[in-house]
Amino acid sequence: MRSPQVMVFISVFLSVFGLVNWYIGLRGYQAIKTYSVKMASGWAVMVILLALLFPLGRFVASHLPHGVARFIIYAGSYWMGAMYYLLLILLVAEALRLLIRWTNILPLSLRGHFNLLVLCILAMVGALLIFGTWNSLRPVVSNYEITMAKKSSSLDRLRIIAVSDIHLGWVVGLDRLERMVALINSQEPDLVVFPGDIIDEGVDLATEQAMPAVLQQLSPRLGSYACMGNHEYISGNVEATIAFLNRAGINVLRDQVFEITDGF
Repeated sequence: MRSPQVMVFISVFLSVFGLVNWYIGLRGYQAIKTYSVKMASGWAVMVILLALLFPLGRFVASHLPHGVARFIIYAGSYWMGAMYYLLLILLVAEALRLLIRWTNILPLSLRGHFNLLVLCILAMVGALLIFGTWNSLRPVVSNYEITMAKKSSSLDRLRIIAVSDIHLGWVVGLDRLERMVALINSQEPDLVVFPGDIIDEGVDLATEQAMPAVLQQLSPRLGSYACMGNHEYISGNVEATIAFLNRAGINVLRDQVFEITDGF
């Protein structure tokens, strides 16, 4: 069950989410209407539908047929990313428009092209989403060396793999998890840590997709450890998430400290 604090967060988030979608829908409508009223109306309807998909996918997907739920969550998640980029770029464009209007740094013949700029922004965001999808399918391992003057430790070297914000669920499914586990094992870690946001749409879905069995294939010498992130708490299934991780062979720490080999 979600706590009152989480419910307040969800209410504020949905309010801001609605306002941002209204702004994006309005600006897009104004720009496209210059060229076609029908296309502008289609844009408005599309924004409304896409805006509904994200919360719909989060709250009612478990009650829908698998194929329908998967489509809703995929489309809603992509729109969430598009919305973020659209808002940032549109705000920059608005600031530039005001600057140009107040300073007269552009001739009058060029000032009426804000609508064309909005269309270019839409195309730019589409390109960013395509690149982001390509990039997310090719995770990169970043290496950091940290020297600690800890004379009490018997360890000369400890290789730790930290993996956060996996968001296992509909979007990040079993195939991507299998590739991630293979990549982690290829690094031959002594310890694997998961600093939160491991589960996204819920542990029931993850269990049905046989994800615990895949996570059990991790082979760090000193074990795997995890802590809860905000998504685990927002889902309202913290205890179920912990049970899922335990089935996967991952030790969950909650307000706890664990000492590695009595020296780290």
